[in-house]
Amino acid sequence: MATAGWSAPAPAQDGKDGERLQFRFTPNETQRYEFLQRTQIQVQAAGQTINNTITQLIDLTRTVKEVDPTSRVAKVGETFQRVRLDIDGPAGKFRVDTMTPADDEARDHPQVAPLLKLYDALVGVEFVQTVKPDGAIDNVVIPPDALKKIREAAPPGMVGMTGGLFDAEGLKNLASQATLRLPDRPLAAGQSWTDVSEIAMPPQGKMRYERVYTLRPADPAQAGRRVIDMEGKMILVSPQEDNSPFSVALDVKEFKGTIQFDQTQGRLTDSTIRQRFVVTVTPKGTEGQPSDAKQAIVQEVNQAVRFRVAPEPPATP
Repeated sequence: MATAGWSAPAPAQDGKDGERLQFRFTPNETQRYEFLQRTQIQVQAAGQTINNTITQLIDLTRTVKEVDPTSRVAKVGETFQRVRLDIDGPAGKFRVDTMTPADDEARDHPQVAPLLKLYDALVGVEFVQTVKPDGAIDNVVIPPDALKKIREAAPPGMVGMTGGLFDAEGLKNLASQATLRLPDRPLAAGQSWTDVSEIAMPPQGKMRYERVYTLRPADPAQAGRRVIDMEGKMILVSPQEDNSPFSVALDVKEFKGTIQFDQTQGRLTDSTIRQRFVVTVTPKGTEGQPSDAKQAIVQEVNQAVRFRVAPEPPATP
């Protein structure tokens, strides 16, 4: 799910008391966005190294359906219009575009085929979410027919896991992870605020995200544009299942980003988040025996996610 970004009320002047950043919603307004995710994964196991690169580009639209005039809470419809996917790994190179039929090789591939089913269930369906002026998401409503298709596309055992795409709670959690949460106070340049959230990741437990946002000084040459820096932590906070045969360790190398917020129009216009972390899964030893580190599976993930207002299409001659 992509980062929510909407317009703000008339801002206070950028002075010693700062300014209030909030999202505002205009009924019937529709905006086009672009979500680009590039993930490089290296897995080391049993003396072998496997590399995968996955690039996903999603075109989506957001439409403000209604706005409460008192609370300014809005119901916002989000629709995935198109998904393009490139996979480059040991099994070969594959390209998928929901605007064109997939070839037989992609439809039969064990890694690609489940994604095709999921995209087919997602593209063209409008999900309606409730968004507050600070960016918080209350709920996500999925049309029953679409929810049925999404659950049918889910890999075995994934339905009901709150970290996934396969139910309303999972979609809400994913959207909340990507949403910029704004503070309930004015901000002066250099001031920071913190947002903390958790998401279930069975069977390891929960992942805790701690993000610290800092507002940069305004640039007089770019009226209304505000730049926000983010530094974050990812922490496995819940104990793993006692009967799990594995122990899991997380080593975060990088988790930071830059967000551009248009305070004049009030819109999150561009956001880039970078993550690099290593997950080590080690078999637990039998009673009285230490674990065998040589059997550990080490996965290094290097990911960049960019969300921005979509460029305008070229004019038709």
